[in-house]
Amino acid sequence: MRGLMRNQRGQIIIFVALSLVFLVVVAGTFGSDVSRLVSDKGELQASLDAAALAGAGKLGFDNTVSPTVRDFTVSMATKSTNRSGTVTLNRNDANDPNAFAGATPPYGDLLIGIWDPAKPKGVGAGLRFEPSLDGTRANAVACRYKRQVRASFLSLWGLVNMQVGAMAIATANPPELPPTECVIPVALSQCPFKTNNVFTSNGCGVAIKFITSSGNSDSTNTAGWVNLTGTGNPQPQDLVNEIQNAAAGGCNNNPPAVGTPVGVIGGQVDLAFKEMEKDFRTHFNASVATGQPYTLKDSTGHTVYTGYGWETWVPVVDSQCNADGTTKQLAGTGGSAPKVVGWTQFVMTQAWDPTGTNTSKIGQGCVVNNSADGATWPYCSMSQQQLPQSLKGGNGRAFWGIYSCTISPQPAVITPTPRSALATKLRLVQ
Repeated sequence: MRGLMRNQRGQIIIFVALSLVFLVVVAGTFGSDVSRLVSDKGELQASLDAAALAGAGKLGFDNTVSPTVRDFTVSMATKSTNRSGTVTLNRNDANDPNAFAGATPPYGDLLIGIWDPAKPKGVGAGLRFEPSLDGTRANAVACRYKRQVRASFLSLWGLVNMQVGAMAIATANPPELPPTECVIPVALSQCPFKTNNVFTSNGCGVAIKFITSSGNSDSTNTAGWVNLTGTGNPQPQDLVNEIQNAAAGGCNNNPPAVGTPVGVIGGQVDLAFKEMEKDFRTHFNASVATGQPYTLKDSTGHTVYTGYGWETWVPVVDSQCNADGTTKQLAGTGGSAPKVVGWTQFVMTQAWDPTGTNTSKIGQGCVVNNSADGATWPYCSMSQQQLPQSLKGGNGRAFWGIYSCTISPQPAVITPTPRSALATKLRLVQ
């Protein structure tokens, strides 16, 4: 008996068995904590995905939608309640990318910005998601959230709370533009098209300044606002409606025929200018996004412009011309309503607005970044003192553009396109 008691063979089995029981208990409780963490992160991710998509769906590619984007994002997150509680996002109206890192959980917020997969990963200036309040360029919404989950077994080792976080980024593509250009309510003078009273294409490809509040010789009577439905002076709200329709692809399929008198006024119409400026910026940025610049040549075949812009159709009206081909008066004989002599394609290349209307002006007043327009680009980098007199102060608002070499009897016939075909496409990118 004493020999058997001194024999220690087989006792290791008892220790192994006890250790296995302990390890199973530890693994089970540890696995429970990990499982809860994974489950909570999955639910949180789903909530942020839904919120980011809801916000991206309200991006309008103009400067008026940020409050709506934030409202829909925050609302959708709140509705996505899960087992760990409601997901509440701070509106972050300042669009501060650094607020999240310094906040104590639970905390969540959202950012509006520009998603560019060609840039390095990350959130910040020059990175893949760059926060931006430029509503004309912002194409993405990012949602971030972090909170703590109470641990079970891991609390025995001092880890009472586990932090879980998630981030979602949803993008919206700018609306596709109609394949054919629409008529805008701007009439060009016939004078650049005439030499010794004979129509030629000698003036085509020349950048012109039009729709301006400056009375200087470089900008007077080269173009004007036009009434596309009669001979009376065009009314501000009618001009706004025409511009909005053209920008949205609702083109005018019944423009005035050649020989029809139309009402034309020069100078500034504030409501129409603001609408044209907004829609020009949207179309210019959309043409940049497509990567398909316009090319215009003069009458000798020389390329005078290759770049982006808003391509439209405009009527050319009979005008009183000076001997050098400049416009003397944008009106018919005896001051009567001018008649439409034809139609031409017109690429709007730049707008100038030094006022508060231009919320993201370049330099003193350029609306878009367009170095391809060599006639206007130097102004974008000039100081107030360097600018020509016609652009100084708040009375220098204007548009620039280049017209084609041909005059057609009518603008291109627009084939109706269902608006659903132009719908914004949403997708999660992170």
